[in-house]
Amino acid sequence: MKSIDLDGFNLSNDITELTSPSRGCLEVVIQRENNKVTRFFDSNDQKAFADLYNQASANPKVIMFSVV
Repeated sequence: MKSIDLDGFNLSNDITELTSPSRGCLEVVIQRENNKVTRFFDSNDQKAFADLYNQASANPKVIMFSVV
């Protein structure tokens, strides 16, 4: 099941949000109304990871993203 979070990401159950970066995770920097937030995501499912990467590239709130 997918859920949409406050930054507009559709997060599947295969995606895990991390509290700190780990090797191979997706780092996403988001511009919110009053501040910038860095979020880290990881997944063992390559398709789910690729989908989140594509969402980051299309999301207007995202100012930078990369695989760490």
